[in-house]
Amino acid sequence: MQNHLSMYVLDTRPDLSKVYNPSNILHLLTAFDVNWRISAIDTVNLDIEDRWIYPINLNNHYRISRSLSAVKGAGIVYYDAIDAGIHRCLLESDGHIILDHIREGFFVNEQFLEGLHEGLNEAGLPPEKIWLINGNMLSELTYCDWLKRKNISMGINMIPFHGCYWLLASHNWGQKKAQLRNRIHSDSKKVLGGERRGKSFVSFNGRLRSHRLQVVLFLYGMGLFEKGHISFLAYGSRGEGNLSELQKMASGMPFAEELLSTIPGLMNKLPLALDVPTFDYHIDKKTYKEDMPWSSPDPSFYLDSYFSVVVDTCFYESMMLFLTPIIYKSIMNCHPFVYFGPAGALAELRRMGFKTFAPFIDESYDQLLDSHERMRLALVETQRLANMPKSELHKMYCELWPVLEYNFDLFWHGSAQRFGDAMQNAIWGRMGLNLLP
Repeated sequence: MQNHLSMYVLDTRPDLSKVYNPSNILHLLTAFDVNWRISAIDTVNLDIEDRWIYPINLNNHYRISRSLSAVKGAGIVYYDAIDAGIHRCLLESDGHIILDHIREGFFVNEQFLEGLHEGLNEAGLPPEKIWLINGNMLSELTYCDWLKRKNISMGINMIPFHGCYWLLASHNWGQKKAQLRNRIHSDSKKVLGGERRGKSFVSFNGRLRSHRLQVVLFLYGMGLFEKGHISFLAYGSRGEGNLSELQKMASGMPFAEELLSTIPGLMNKLPLALDVPTFDYHIDKKTYKEDMPWSSPDPSFYLDSYFSVVVDTCFYESMMLFLTPIIYKSIMNCHPFVYFGPAGALAELRRMGFKTFAPFIDESYDQLLDSHERMRLALVETQRLANMPKSELHKMYCELWPVLEYNFDLFWHGSAQRFGDAMQNAIWGRMGLNLLP
């Protein structure tokens, strides 16, 4: 097994301290204190480099083919930047291209899989030399099934990796976040001494998605708003969010007959904003704000509530097991939660080493592939918890403290120690390398 890897990067390794919100493999390789057997090089020298990679950060997944880029990529194709020398070296040596998509999970449908192969074919890049790393833990299974259906004998190397978890951990570990970490732990533990919290729950929501609307509408229609800290900006990438559109989005949800008539009342309260670190979005001359993805929101909202209603990015998508930073923020803030996300997500968290909250929280919804029924059961459980007397919620939180503290320690203290093994097993090991010291 070869133990050294040369990483070809344009010019030199970037100064990541100057990169705003970095979210790629290069960031991870420099964020954690792992003595990788990796060297950054400016050019590939086949007399020296016996194993090398060329990373491409897929910050726009439409740019993997000319036809997709014409739709939503400004006509830019990533492979056009690969010079003739690298192309030749790719064919003549043990070099590989890594398509870096660790913080996303789009490559599970016909459009992007076909675009992926179309772009590689046009660029003359051999699929066996391509490694696509993405956050959907079902992507490899889905891709293999797609290859069989298309009767394609040679595919790329599809690698699922919990990139969102490691990126969030890398932005929040070490001395620079020690003050925040210590505050969360010490203030959370005050509940054990009898300190009461003002709200039952907290729920951070951002851009308009149908399942987010459905959860927030349920909280509003069932009279639960006053019991929680809730954000919901209710806009999409094009500023959409009128009454007819919201009615359409909510029409198929559980309890729709009871809740559709309450949409105008909810709209009068929007946007719902909480005072958290934000990006600014400018749509139709209006400014909207959304919490930053790689940092923890202001912990005061967690410290003033007993559980989280976590509404993740993905819910209704089939063959998707993609966990964004949203779920880990409850973990890093000592919060139990009801999770509106893809089926099997809680089981995946347990596989990663975290603990969940049964029997205190009914988690039977997690394994339901029927998304309508999964939504219904999660809503019912949210309502049950939100309507519990504060004294019972307080007692539940105290009884869950060993689990909450375990998860907190695993995130804040254990992530850095586990990262090297995780990347070695998921990525470098698949490439036939052992890059750990």
